[in-house]
Amino acid sequence: MIKKDWMALPPHSQSYKDGVNYFLDIAFTKGMVEEEEILCPCAVCCNDSWETRDVVYDHHYYRNDI
Repeated sequence: MIKKDWMALPPHSQSYKDGVNYFLDIAFTKGMVEEEEILCPCAVCCNDSWETRDVVYDHHYYRNDI
């Protein structure tokens, strides 16, 4: 089961950043990965756009919407 408690933390806290990386670690090891990209789950991309880990991190960190 994926830990989600980090999502309620302040976005600029280290625990929040660690949580985003935890989510991405799982997504990129157990999820559907194509050429080092996953379908971005942010509200703008809606799992319709293949993005790199860095882009998905930025979408979540700056938009706070995964």
